[in-house]
This record gives sequence, structure tokens and C-alpha cells, in this order.
Amino acid sequence: MKPKYHTLEYFFKIHPVQPHDDSTLPFVSRKAFYRKNQTIRTWCTYDETNVKMFCSVCLAFSIDKNPFTYGMCDWKHIYQRISEHENSKVHNQCCEAYFMHSQKRDVGSLLMENQMHQLREEVKKNRQVLERIIEVCKVIGKRGLSVRGKRNEAAYFLKDPTLDHGTFLEMIILISKYDAVLNEHINNIINKSEKMHLQGSKGRGNFVSLLSHYSISNVISTISSIIKQTISSQISKAQMFSVLIDTTQDITVMDQCSIVLRYVTNGTINEKLIAVKCCSDSTGKGMMELLQSALEEVKVDPEKCIGNATDGAANMQGVYNGFTAWLSKVAPEQIHVWCFSHVLNLVITDATKNPVRVANFFSLINACSVFFKESYQRMNIWRDISENEHENIRHKRLQSISDTRWTAKQTAVNRIFGSYGKFDNVMYPDLIIALSKISKNESFKPDIRSKASNLLTPLLKYETILIAHLYMNIFSITGPLSRYLQTSGLDLHKCVQMVKGSLNELKKIQRNMNNTMQVSEEFILKMNDEIQKRIDESSEDLEIEKIQSKFEVKRVAKKRKMADYESNDEPIVEEEKKFTIEIYNRVLDTIIESMNKRFSNNNDLLIDLSLLSPSNFNLFKSGLPTDSLTKLSHKIKPFIDDNLSENEIKNNLSDELLNFGKSWHFLKKSVDEEYNEQSYGNGSDSENEDLESTDIGKPCNKSCKNCVICCYNVLIKYNLFANAYPTLTIAYQYILTLPVTQVACERSFSTLKYLKNRLRNSMTNEHLESFMLMAIENKILMEIDNNIIINAVGEKSKLLSKLLL
Repeated sequence: MKPKYHTLEYFFKIHPVQPHDDSTLPFVSRKAFYRKNQTIRTWCTYDETNVKMFCSVCLAFSIDKNPFTYGMCDWKHIYQRISEHENSKVHNQCCEAYFMHSQKRDVGSLLMENQMHQLREEVKKNRQVLERIIEVCKVIGKRGLSVRGKRNEAAYFLKDPTLDHGTFLEMIILISKYDAVLNEHINNIINKSEKMHLQGSKGRGNFVSLLSHYSISNVISTISSIIKQTISSQISKAQMFSVLIDTTQDITVMDQCSIVLRYVTNGTINEKLIAVKCCSDSTGKGMMELLQSALEEVKVDPEKCIGNATDGAANMQGVYNGFTAWLSKVAPEQIHVWCFSHVLNLVITDATKNPVRVANFFSLINACSVFFKESYQRMNIWRDISENEHENIRHKRLQSISDTRWTAKQTAVNRIFGSYGKFDNVMYPDLIIALSKISKNESFKPDIRSKASNLLTPLLKYETILIAHLYMNIFSITGPLSRYLQTSGLDLHKCVQMVKGSLNELKKIQRNMNNTMQVSEEFILKMNDEIQKRIDESSEDLEIEKIQSKFEVKRVAKKRKMADYESNDEPIVEEEKKFTIEIYNRVLDTIIESMNKRFSNNNDLLIDLSLLSPSNFNLFKSGLPTDSLTKLSHKIKPFIDDNLSENEIKNNLSDELLNFGKSWHFLKKSVDEEYNEQSYGNGSDSENEDLESTDIGKPCNKSCKNCVICCYNVLIKYNLFANAYPTLTIAYQYILTLPVTQVACERSFSTLKYLKNRLRNSMTNEHLESFMLMAIENKILMEIDNNIIINAVGEKSKLLSKLLL
């Protein structure tokens, strides 16, 4: 589109546009944008959206049309056409007009200097006003606040401070009290709006306040587009990505699909939200269509997808019609990773539902929490008892068990019984005393007293204490793993290491019932003493039974022997042995078997990836196994520019890995460490200390120097990826790009819940996506240059262009 005269200055600020990534261009940028004498063609500009070449000078000054004003797309003869146009008479005349304009010697500058100066000042003021509006929108978006009110948004209402104008306008009014530019603008629009209102004018005419819902929607949609463009440019540099996808229902019972892309740039693992789509078809094909539309919006090639992570639902991982199957048709080499966090949650959920006595235990814990929350009178008794004993107010409340909170069961058990082997600040004595008081307080109704007594009785049983300590021991192993799997920036190999480490710890306690009994008996002794101490110090006359220190003796039920039965049933009579077999062993066996089964996908690839870990470098000093790295070489082949065979890639990768493994001890040292080691002799003579032990319980802290993230960072930091280890760098990028969990989708749902709530349930899906992008990708949001937003808003209409450009 031909630019207007008053926008020429802005037009030549953003032109020419000359991208140099030949992989995305239909021509060679060097030949098109540079002459044979290596001088740049400053007139030549490329439109990536419409895939056309333009002459920016002719576009601005030419009266007649030519191929370079409506877009050249003859790519077969593009260099010849460029040369012909550059030597044409029309182009030379336009160049002369451009030089006259740049020196302000053209007719427009000579005749309309005052008008142009006044127009520039007006544009400057409007841009200053819009810059303040953008800053307010950024803060609102980052905090996830509502923008508009229900009423009182007209400009003539702004002078009345008693009215509620909505968050955005209230912030603008507040800032205007201390900002001269904004204050002048608001006063002007109030006066104009009042006149129009008194005259009964319908419509706005040429009145633009920049504060209307239309203007704010323009700003918000522009910010959303720029965030997507930023993510898109990062992914194009990364050249590979993986998909994290999940759905949830919002407050209006619409199924919202969150799409997150994972990629690696500059040594950093990124998981970025790119879209929130309303899902009407939850089949695998429908989810794939949603993904394709989202990728088209951000201009990302789906063929560069190397993997996807889902929650394991049938519509996601179905072999024939699942989402993964449909994605494999577009990206055949991508692999499916069942979200580690969801897998672990399923394992723990299965282990807390069976056997029945375990399910009864967790129902009891939840019932205790619900019992006190049902009535303020019961809660007051709880507060009176707990406030005297605990300083931290966060731990005064009992935790309810939720199906969606993955750590709710661990928190609920730990609040009452403490952590395994540590009995400080436990709430068990508080709970026993509170239930005892309620059960004996005649001011409560009989059914409430009965309920309190029914909760108290099982809490004093030895079996309950044993089950609590069994799960406290299990949670002490799986809890850190679960929390780690919910952090961002994970790598697949580290997660596999942590799962194996947790499995080994569980196997150590698999048949160690004696230790659990010993810790439980210590707990019982301490709690009995603590409860008795509280009773002695209390002015009330309380009688509480002692906590059982051994199993109850139960009558052995005998089964009726049928006439044709020859053998007799031999039930387990001893309660301790019965508990060990039916509960302790069964629970741990279930967890270990379930973890072994659910975490066993993609073993061939994981074996190859494990070779890239520094903890294994000393295992192949003499050479790699002959069949190693075959799978990995096949996967990274599409991302290697040279036309190499898989066997050649495998050989290059093997050589680079062997060399890198031998050099890792020296490469990982910083300059300061090297200097200190040489100066003070702090080096170790032991070969076993060449590699630091793997800390399975912690994520990389950017200085552990013993994980694949650190290896990749060293390759990037010292520019070793260019010539020394090009294939190995791609292999490390591949392993870091592979998805581990799709917890990023779950985090986006938390943002969705408070953005689209009961008071904001009429929000359109387009606005919801924009606000979620601003709230979640707030780092990108705050780094966006306001001038870029203003220019983009100015291009949305002719009127805005006149006011802002």
C-alpha cells in the first residue's frame, strides 16, 4: 500500500526490510540485496507475509505502477528483474524525489512546513499518551486484572470520581493526577465528549479518545501478536521444538485447550504458551487440527516437531486415532512422552486407594479436616488449642485431600503426623485434644459429639499410626520427585535418573517393616507424653485414652467348609504378619511395579541419550558399543544441513562424543577455578573424583557441571558448536528439547481459573488468549518496546495512522 505523505518519515524508518535467512527465502539474499561491488540496495524490501519483493522508493514516490510497486514474485528471473528496475528511468526519478525529501527540499516541505511541524507535534503528543496507556495495559495484563467496568466508560463520566470506571480507566485517572501529558489529554476528551453528549450526537465522528474499549482491544491484540512473533522467531532459530498439550473446562463449561511449545535457545530451555483454543472436538484428529491452526498463526513448521507430552488420555496416546498418531503423520520422527508428573500422580493415586484399610485411612484424614471447617464453633476450639502451640500460622490448618492437587495427600498426612522420623511441630496432639473436647462438650448436638468420637477412636489405633508412617516414608521419597517434575527447564535424562533413584530408595524399604514399626513406636511414646503434659497443664478435666502401642487382637473369622472340600483354609492369625503382608508389602509392591511399568517407554532412545550424560563419560573411555547412538543419529538427521547418511552421522557423533568426554574435565572448569587449581594445588589425584557425583534430588543450578544442560551450555558459551562439536551440539539440543512433562499446561490452567472467573465469564476466547499470554509470558511482555506497539496500532486504520505515525 502506498504510504501517505505525512507518514513517509515513519515509512523510511522501517524500510527496507531485508531478511538474510536463505532457508526461508525464495532467493539468495546476498545476490538480491547487494550489488556486484558489494554495495547494498537500500531500496529493495521484502514482504515475508505476502512473499513479494518491493521497491520502497518507488512505492513512496512513483505515480505510475510497476512490478515493484504491486509486488515482484517472478523468482525464476528475480535478479534480472532487480537489475532492470534499478536502471529504469522511473526508479531514478523516484530516487531523486527521495533525496529531495530527505533533505527537506521537496515541494511539500517547502510549502507546508508549519502545517507539518504542527502535525508532528500532535503525533508526538498522541504517541506519548498511548505510551502511558500501553504501560497500564502491561501492568493489568501481567497481574491478570480485569480491564473494563460494566458501565460509566464514556469520556464525560471520567470527571466524576465517585463512579466506578473499571480498573483500566481508574488507573489512567490516577496517573493523570501526576502526569501533565495525560492530564491535558483527559481534560480535552472530557470537554469534547460533554459537548457531543449535550448536542445529542450519535456516533463518535472523528473523535478519538484512545481510551475506548476499541482502542484498548487494539493495544491488547497487538501485544498478543508481538508476543507470538517473538516466540515464533525464537523457535525458527532453535529449528526444533516439542509440543505440550492439555485441556480443561473453564467457568462457562467450555473446553479450553492450552498449547505450549518447548525449545532451546542460547543454552536455555523454554516452554512458551502460544495459544489457548476453544476445543469443540476432543478426538485425536480434532486436537491435531487445533494444533495446526495454532502453529500456522505463529508460522511454525509442524515437521520440525520432535516430540509431544500428554497426560496419557486415550484420545491423546491412541495408536490409530489418538493425537500422537495424527501428529506422526505430519512429523513422522516425533516421539510421544507420557507426562512424568501425571504418571507419578497415577502411581500414588493407585497406591492410596487399595487396600480398603488404606483408603479408610485417607478418608479419615480428609474427614477430620472437613469436620472442623463445617462449623465456626468447632474451628474456634481448634484455633484455641493450636494457636498456643504453633508459631507458623500456615501450619495451623488441617489440609483437605483434593483429587487435582498432586501433593494434597502428602501435605494432609504431614500436617498431622509430621515427617518420617521427625516429630516436631506435629498437629496430632492438637487434633486428639480438640476431638476429645468436642465429644465431651454438651453444648454441641449429639450427632456432632458422636461424629467427633467416631473420628477420635481410629486415630488412637496402632494400625492408623503404622499406615501414616508407611506413607510418610513413601512420600519422603516420591514427594521431592513430584515437586521436581513440576519445575520448568527439566531434561529427559535427569528425570529418568531421578525416577531410577526414587525406585532404588523404594526398593530399600520394600521389605523393611521393622524400621517403620520402630519409628511408629517412638512417635506413640512421644505423643502420649505430649498429650498427657497438655492435660496436666489444662484447667479442664479431660480423660483421653492412650494411643495403642500394639495391634488389637481380633477374632479369626472361619469360612464354612463345603462338603466336597478336602483342604482347610489357613488364615493369617498374627496381626503384625497380616498387616505386613496385606498392607505394607502390597502397597510398596504396587508402587514399584506401577513405576517400572509406566516409566518404561522409549527405552532404546533413552539408552542412547544416557551416553550424553557426564556421569557416564568414564564408562566409554576405551570406546563406545558398536550399536550405540544408532537411534539418536536417526532422530537428528533432519536437522543436519550436510547430506550425510545415518551411518556417517553416527560416526561423527561417536567421534565427537568420545573426544568431548575425554576433554570434559578441562572444559567444565571456569577461568577462576583453573587459576586457583594451578596456584594453590587444589586438584585431586583420584580418577574417581574427576566427575562430581550426580545429585539426583536437585535440578541443575547452572553450576553443577554434571548434567546435559551444563554440557550444552559449555558448547554454546565457548562457541564449540561451530567447528569442534557440531553434531554433538545438535544431539544435546535434541535431548533438551524432548518433553518430560506437560506441567506448563497445568500452570496455564491455574492462570485461566483466575482470569476467567465468575465475575469475568463473558470474556471472548480471543481476549482470554491475549490476557493469558500477557500473564504467563510476562517477561516477553515487559521487554516489548512501546514504540513497536504504537507503530503496529497505528497501522490498524487510516485514522490511527494519521494520529500516531
